[in-house]
This record gives sequence, structure tokens and C-alpha cells, in this order.
Amino acid sequence: TDPASPNTVVHEFHHTDSLGKYFHMKYNVTMYEKIIHADFEENIESIKCEVDKVVMTVANPNHPNISKWAVGHLINGGREWGCVNATDNTPAYVRRNITSIEKAGSKITFGTIEADVGSFLKHSKIHVRTNQWGSNQNHTASGGS
Repeated sequence: TDPASPNTVVHEFHHTDSLGKYFHMKYNVTMYEKIIHADFEENIESIKCEVDKVVMTVANPNHPNISKWAVGHLINGGREWGCVNATDNTPAYVRRNITSIEKAGSKITFGTIEADVGSFLKHSKIHVRTNQWGSNQNHTASGGS
């Protein structure tokens, strides 16, 4: 991430194999500001995902970040939180849109609906270059609102 713009991520990946075939990808994305990044919130102790809600336990219920969380915000987190896909019970990322909030001490219950990856991105640009399939291929895709 860029310290001047903490919601923007720029990443590049290059690979060339022993036969000279290469794959290059560069992307930058700008995420919406109203996201609870569970992986980076030191105050979050646990998350329990259910079909239509997320129950979060926090160390300090008076932490200033909590007062900023509101309906319409998004919750994002990695597989390490223990959430699973409803269809096949495999580990899943936390990607939820908050529809309601109920606070009771160190427990916060968020009413939620599933959110797709695109819901988190304000802007995205992906550029791919490869010669993996015979000739040089060059593609760029952009999106966002």
C-alpha cells in the first residue's frame, strides 16, 4: 500500500520460465474507505460468521474505531477467522455488507449480507502481458465507479 493513499494497493508480478515464456501482471486498486479490515484491527479478538450475521468480539468496546462502524460499511477479513462457505463448508474470506448493528459489551452483532469482491473496489486497473500462448498478448481491464 502507498502511505499517502492507504486505500490504494499496487502490485506487480513477473515470471519467466526456462523456455523464455513469461507472464507479467500489474494491478492497482483503490478500495472504499468504509471498510472494516478485520485483519488489521488489533481490537478484534474473534469473528463468528453465520448466514445473515457476523458476531465480533472486541478487546475494548470503547475503542474509537468502533464508533465509526455503521450500516452500509463492509467487513473484510481473511480465512484465518474461521468462517466457512455455506455450500461446501470450506474456509472462506469474510466479505459482508453491514445491514444492522447491535452492541452488547464486548460483543458486536452485525446483520449482514454477502458482498462480492467488486463491492470493496472503488477503482481497479489490471494489466497482463504474456507470451504463454504463442504470441505476445497484452490486455488491460479497468473498473469501478
